[in-house]
Amino acid sequence: MARVRSLVRGLVSSYALLGAMVVYGLASVPVALEYLTREEFGLWAIVMQFVAYLTMLDFGMTGSVGRFIIDQKDEHDRSKYGALLATGTLILALQGALLLLIGYFLAPWFARISYLPEPLYESFVTLMRAQCLIAAIGFPTRIFSQILYAHQRLDAVNASQILFFIGGLASMWLGFHFGAGIYSLLWSSIFGLVQSTAFTYVFAKRSGLLPGSGIGRVQWIQAVEMFRYGRDVFLVSLGTQLMTASQPVILARNFGLEAVATWSVGTRIFGLANQLVWKISDVAAPGLAEMMIRDEKAQLEHRYKQVAVVSIALAGWTAITLCQLNSLFVSVWTQNALSWSPRDDIFLGMWMISLAIGHSHNGFILVTKQVAGMKWVFVVEGLCFILIAATISVDFSDRFSSILKTSALTSALLSGTYGAWRIAHYFKVSLWRVMLLWPAPMVVVVVIYGCAATILWNAISAQSEIVRLIIHLAFSLTVGLTVFVRFGIPLQLRNEIWHRLYGVFPRRLLQGMRRPVSRNR
Repeated sequence: MARVRSLVRGLVSSYALLGAMVVYGLASVPVALEYLTREEFGLWAIVMQFVAYLTMLDFGMTGSVGRFIIDQKDEHDRSKYGALLATGTLILALQGALLLLIGYFLAPWFARISYLPEPLYESFVTLMRAQCLIAAIGFPTRIFSQILYAHQRLDAVNASQILFFIGGLASMWLGFHFGAGIYSLLWSSIFGLVQSTAFTYVFAKRSGLLPGSGIGRVQWIQAVEMFRYGRDVFLVSLGTQLMTASQPVILARNFGLEAVATWSVGTRIFGLANQLVWKISDVAAPGLAEMMIRDEKAQLEHRYKQVAVVSIALAGWTAITLCQLNSLFVSVWTQNALSWSPRDDIFLGMWMISLAIGHSHNGFILVTKQVAGMKWVFVVEGLCFILIAATISVDFSDRFSSILKTSALTSALLSGTYGAWRIAHYFKVSLWRVMLLWPAPMVVVVVIYGCAATILWNAISAQSEIVRLIIHLAFSLTVGLTVFVRFGIPLQLRNEIWHRLYGVFPRRLLQGMRRPVSRNR
């Protein structure tokens, strides 16, 4: 029951966080475009992309520390727990210093390889160095969020991020209002660092999750073990970053910063939708790790299968919803200042499904700490994508479609297939069961919901964009969700969810809505 409560708490707060991210994105992009040129907006996107690459100097240690805390959190000897926190904090601090040094000295080189216009060169270097300083300071403070993660208190971490978006939007607007220009975007980063550190520390302290006798001494043997696991996590993250975040750099070199700005806006909902899908397996990870440590094998296999099936089916619903809404949303959101093709949304949906399969399976393998050859699969996948996409994305009219098709195909053939094979080997089940039977509910959702959405798209094509957007949104939240719940969630899990809800909410409120289930089914 405690795991179920933690999972529900984490999921609800995670989706609340996604809502805050949506509100932030809806408000921040129009505000930024109001005060900045498209080139300046694209410049900020490039800066954040390079900083994202540099934060990989974490070398997977943030995730490694969190995973090792799960191993130690049930120990009665709190000195070992404190020593682990001390070791993790020191390592993260040293890595933050390394990020700052590399970012500071390589900022001019990053500007040159991006072929930036001369007037934006100095702004890029300044923004890059400032953002690296903020990121470096934030490295050692990650220890508090990892403590909360290990103790399955993701709701507190998510609450901290929600406050970040609220305060970040306000601080960014104030910067624009007082004439700070593009440097206003740094204000929200500074606010986020201060707020998240204070919130997570206070929550961990008051919840009794910090060692009472002090943080302890650094243990170098533990550091070596964490580095070994962190190295594997880092290589997986590197491949993922190359695969999912190289598109703006390729577009900047081939088509300029306006193409980057269009990509940034056109894939904004795609990024949020991926988070919607991935949250299920991400939130379940601490509980699954606890089952591994306590050797609850049967329960582990049962729960993971449920997590994987529902996550993949949700990706199907989300992909069809994205195909309906995204191009219309971009036009309405930017008041037709930027346009995005519905054809590209189809390829985005395909990529979303392949990413969901790989994320669920390979994320579980990471939790086992038995990474093995998976790290090299991800690195090869990222390098293959860059080589192929940089070569074929030369036609301006097909610049986004070619990149998206390459992304979807590469993810499915490499990390997706490999992840399914590892899961089949881990649970000693047939590979075809994992590759064909587990995604079957997703296929049903895509076929039924997709056909209905296509009919609706053609039926209302003569309406205005805002009217079509509202109709498709209502359709996705009614018909689409109904199809997902009916065909995407296994019957046994639906009954279990109902039982949990029936015990939480007032019975009179739910008795009229309950659907009888035959005892013979």
